[in-house]
Amino acid sequence: MKYLLSIFIFLALFTSVYDADAQGSKKFITFSGFVIDGSNDEPLPGAYVINDRAGRGVFTNSKGYFILDVFPGDSILFSYLGFRKQYHIIPKSVGLDYSAVVELSIDAKMLKEVKVYPFRTEEEFKTAFLEMELPNAKEREIIEKNYSNENIKRMAANQAMGSVGNYRYAMDQQLM
Repeated sequence: MKYLLSIFIFLALFTSVYDADAQGSKKFITFSGFVIDGSNDEPLPGAYVINDRAGRGVFTNSKGYFILDVFPGDSILFSYLGFRKQYHIIPKSVGLDYSAVVELSIDAKMLKEVKVYPFRTEEEFKTAFLEMELPNAKEREIIEKNYSNENIKRMAANQAMGSVGNYRYAMDQQLM
């Protein structure tokens, strides 16, 4: 009986040490691929590729390419504005590199037409339009004078200095 108990304890310790070693040696996988539109195979730049368990993610580049470090069994979320979210589970038995092409499907929703009017009725609009005051001749003269080419050129010539000159001035003052 004592012999069986010692064998049982030895096996229990051996398997627990083996499991602990296996958990510590879990290697990350480099997951890469492309996110494309499922209807026309166009790349989706700026799509979200998120590993929920790790709490981090990346955006796809201008060609829809992404690269992310993950662990086997992780669930990766792909999302893009106007498309349905899609999950991809990393297989448990893969090498150090894993690639996929993810096709997202369009999630279009038709909205009802909305008409926006600033007035409650057409009659209110007509009344407000007829009562609207236009700028008088003197105000129009002032506007034309202020925005004339000669006046704008004169104001630009009177400017003290641009951003480069201002920076140089500030640096010279620091050196002094």
